[in-house]
Amino acid sequence: MRGLWNKFLNLSILKKSLLAIYTSVAIIFILLISILIHIGDQYSRENSLSSQNEILESAILYIQKEQNYLKGIADNIALLPTVQTQLQQNDPERYDSLSEYLSSLLVQNSGVISAALYDLDGNVAGYYSIDASHDPVDQHAELPGCRFHDIFSNISGSAWSYIPQGSTSFAAVDNSPKMVYWRIISDAKTTKPVGAIAVSMDSRRLLGSNNPPVTPFSRAIVVLDNTGEQVYNRTGLSLSADTTGKMLALSQQTQSPQVEFDISGTSYDLLFSSLGGTDFTVFYIGEHLSSLWKDESFVVFSLLGILFALLLLFPILSIITRMLTAPLAKLDRSMQRFSSGDFSASVDYDRNDEIGRLCQTFNKMVQDNKALIERTYVLQLKEQEAELNLLQAQINPHFLYNLIQTIQWKALRHGEKEIAVLANSMGQIFRISLNRGENMIPLFKEEELINYYLDLQKMRLETRLTYFLDFSDDARKCVIPKLIIQPLVENAVVHGVEQSEQPVHIQVRCWMETSNHLIISVSDNGPGISQEVLCLLPDRLPKPEGKSSGSRFALKNIYDRLKLMYGDRFSMDIQSEAYSLTSVTLRLPITPQTTLPESKS
Repeated sequence: MRGLWNKFLNLSILKKSLLAIYTSVAIIFILLISILIHIGDQYSRENSLSSQNEILESAILYIQKEQNYLKGIADNIALLPTVQTQLQQNDPERYDSLSEYLSSLLVQNSGVISAALYDLDGNVAGYYSIDASHDPVDQHAELPGCRFHDIFSNISGSAWSYIPQGSTSFAAVDNSPKMVYWRIISDAKTTKPVGAIAVSMDSRRLLGSNNPPVTPFSRAIVVLDNTGEQVYNRTGLSLSADTTGKMLALSQQTQSPQVEFDISGTSYDLLFSSLGGTDFTVFYIGEHLSSLWKDESFVVFSLLGILFALLLLFPILSIITRMLTAPLAKLDRSMQRFSSGDFSASVDYDRNDEIGRLCQTFNKMVQDNKALIERTYVLQLKEQEAELNLLQAQINPHFLYNLIQTIQWKALRHGEKEIAVLANSMGQIFRISLNRGENMIPLFKEEELINYYLDLQKMRLETRLTYFLDFSDDARKCVIPKLIIQPLVENAVVHGVEQSEQPVHIQVRCWMETSNHLIISVSDNGPGISQEVLCLLPDRLPKPEGKSSGSRFALKNIYDRLKLMYGDRFSMDIQSEAYSLTSVTLRLPITPQTTLPESKS
């Protein structure tokens, strides 16, 4: 095997490509044919199941129609006052009277084979048959189909039974198999039972006339009672007691809508459904649709067809392979990856032919370019770090200037106690701002810084300034770039409070939008930002020259710092309406690396 592999590797590029492409096409072609056949099989099976279900449902509806016909006759007789009255009388002439009455009612109903009336003691009180040649069998006899006592213990007061062909029973008018409907007869005034009625019909009538069946589905339906007796079978199949027993057991054990069932060595599709209100089960027995793959002639024909198609494809593939070779295609893919930004793209090809040497040259170029990019990237990082340090050094000194003025004013007017308070607050601000030289700071420390800052400004501005801080507990655990929120608050003081003739309220809120996104919002109801400036904020503002301390610079400073750190993963939203609401909202990505441990929160 190894020797054959080496021979393959040493073949010309053309031959290797031809063999590889031809093999691939053959595999794809065979898989495609297999998939199409499988889909066809599935489609045929689904259509077959759908059609069989329709047949079964139609048969059940037809049977229920015949049941309702027989039930309607029994119900009508049971509601007649004459029948109810005479069943309660022990009149010797009752039998003849009720029998004649039944005959007059049923003589025009060709579907009824026989009907029998019983009093509460089980005595026959009246009887009708289509030829009047047999007497009814007393209910006390242990004969098939006699359910006199069953209906009185049944909640519904009715029941169905089956009398096999040739059985002796109350309905033994002829030799036909029969279905019997039993029902209690109750007094209309007292609602108490006064007797019972049993009405029978030829079970072969269920799905059409006796010969031939009139419904298209008649020859596919079998009806079994709860003992496995065949209530209806016009399929032409000889079903043994063992077979019907298995069918009945299968209907009780499986929930599958369709099963494959063997009858006398032949496979059939079997569907089934219980007949509501009865002990009967309706079965559909149809020809089993086997998979095409089980058809040997089909398999042979398919394989020959695939082989012939592949032979036709061979010259076409040969022409294509002469124009395109696998190594060149591989090299082309690697070059496309490289051009799209994947600077680790290389070609794994160790043969020493023309393409191999070309691949080696490309790989060396990739390595050299990767090294150059790494050096350039490190240099860029250093430049960005230097720019960040410069941006942080340009923080607006407006606050410190006003703070010193405030300290001087308070010292002259109130004495040393307040000076100490002011000095302490200023010291805390310096301490938190420095943060031991770290560029990142926990949000709860930034909250302390803002508190100290606004307390000092409150002392200076008094009633002109009110503020509210709302930091959620989970937000306090986050670590953010230092001096991100304070400049926004300072902007609100400088351009909101100091430039307003009426009191200004500042609100600072921080919360977690999701588990990995922090929202920071600073808002005030001051004069606001002009629409001319607002349309440029934040990223289109030019960098100010000199020592500008305007709001533009503060926002530009914060935007540039966040841009350097997060790239496109953060957002800054600025909205302003004069003396209504001016807000700056930051949306920052938060990772486990930028979140304090639980103990430090």
